[in-house]
Amino acid sequence: MLTTRQYRTIFNRVAGKHGIDTLGTWTDDIHGRGYTSQVDCLRTVTHSIGHNDLADVMKFTRELRESVDTECDVRLTTQYIKATCIIHEDLWHDQSV
Repeated sequence: MLTTRQYRTIFNRVAGKHGIDTLGTWTDDIHGRGYTSQVDCLRTVTHSIGHNDLADVMKFTRELRESVDTECDVRLTTQYIKATCIIHEDLWHDQSV
């Protein structure tokens, strides 16, 4: 499974290629909470993309899914695209965060 950093790098590259911009992005644990669980290192990375042209979003989503394979469970809703990742190691092990 990709880390949040790896996924965001791929997301930004593919989004740039398709002209997709985001109104916001955030990372929650898989239960929708915005903090780091000591037990579960999985995170949901969410990007707000609903304001883009639907045809462009569909092409972008197809290529993003191909780029990350099935590792991240990329999901598209009406306003957001979400993917499940492992939290980036630097953040997970940094006790000051």
